[in-house]
Amino acid sequence: MKQLFVEVYLSLKIPLSEDQIQKNEIIKQQEEQCNKIYNQFTWKSDDLGRSNAINAGIIDVLHEIISTRNLDDITAPYIHALFVFTHPYSIAISKLLFEKKSLTYLLRLLDHQDQQIINSALAAIVNILYCGVISTNHTLPHPYYEELVLQGGIQKIFTLLQQTTHQFSKNCLATIVGFVFRSREMPDPEMKDQIISHLKSNVNHQDEETRNEVNLALQCLQQNSDFNLQFSDKEQLNNATGQLFIYQFEEDMTESWLKEHFEQFGGVISIFLPVCMGKSRGFGFVTMKEKEASLRAFNHCFQTSLN
Repeated sequence: MKQLFVEVYLSLKIPLSEDQIQKNEIIKQQEEQCNKIYNQFTWKSDDLGRSNAINAGIIDVLHEIISTRNLDDITAPYIHALFVFTHPYSIAISKLLFEKKSLTYLLRLLDHQDQQIINSALAAIVNILYCGVISTNHTLPHPYYEELVLQGGIQKIFTLLQQTTHQFSKNCLATIVGFVFRSREMPDPEMKDQIISHLKSNVNHQDEETRNEVNLALQCLQQNSDFNLQFSDKEQLNNATGQLFIYQFEEDMTESWLKEHFEQFGGVISIFLPVCMGKSRGFGFVTMKEKEASLRAFNHCFQTSLN
C-alpha cells in the first residue's frame, strides 16, 4: 500500500504542461491515480490506511492542485480522491483533514461550474463538520465555526443556498448551516427560517444517511435558545420510524448496554453501532417501536450523558 501512495503522490506532483495535448495526457494519468485512491478506500473503514496516505502527502498534493489550478482543470476524480478521506465518517481522520485546512480548499470548489464536483465538495464538508459535531459537547458551539468564518465560508454557503436549485446541494448546505450554528445565534432571520423549514421538510428523507444528518442538524440548532420557539413540537426531531441518533460515548460501548438503557423508555426495534477495527466509532442509531418512546428518550438524553 505504501508503494501505491508513493506512486500516486509522484504522479499528482507533475505540473500541467502549457501544451494542451500534453496537459490532457497528464490530467488523464492523474485521474487514473486518483481513481486508485478512491477504489482503495471507498466505503471502507480504514483509519490506518487513510492516515498512512495522508502521511505520504496525498492530501497535501490534492490541496496544492485545488488551490493552484484553474477550476476547469480540476475534474471529478480529484475531488473524489479527497472525498473518500471523509467517508465513511472518522473523527480521527476528519481532525487531520481540518488541521490541514481541507475546508479551505473544499470551499474553493464551490465556485466550480461542474455540479457533480460542487456536490462532492459539499458532501465532504458535511462529513468533516459532522465529525466535529459528534466529537464535542453537544451544548457547545461547533469547533470549526471560526475557521469557516475566517475563510468566508459562512457567507459563501448562505449565498449558494439562495442561488442553487439543486436538491442535493440544498440538503448539504442546510445541514452545514445547522451544524455550524450549534449553540450560536444566526444573524439573518430570513435565512434562519429558510434553513429550519428546509431541514424539517427532510426529517423523513428516503436516504437514511441524509435523514440522520438532517435530524442531527436540527438537534444542533435546538441548542440555541433563539431556535427553541421555532420547534413547537420536538417530535420534528424524530423521523417516522422513531429513530434516534446518539453520539459522544466511549468506544467500548455495546449494543446490549444501549438496548437495556433505552428499554426504560419503551420497546427497542434495533440498534446500530458503526465500528472500526472492532471498536465503536462513538455514535449510532436506536430505533424505538413508538415515536412517543423515542421522544421520551430524546428528552432524557438532552439532559444526561450515556457515559
